Amino acid sequence: MVKAIQRLMQTYPMLERNQIFHEASAQMTRHLVHGVAAVEAIDELERIFARQYQQHLDALKKDAQPS
Repeated sequence: MVKAIQRLMQTYPMLERNQIFHEASAQMTRHLVHGVAAVEAIDELERIFARQYQQHLDALKKDAQPS
């Protein structure tokens, strides 16, 4: 899980860590405490990062549009 988070942070360096920390922590807890398989938790982490990246792109597009 830690390696997956590190890999995703390297893949998406433009994302604010604080924005994804809560959701990433929840996935870590699901894996460590609730016994969810690592592959399932990592898949969810990848969806979280992809969603946050899309939100980042949408915000950039919105900022780039003339008022």
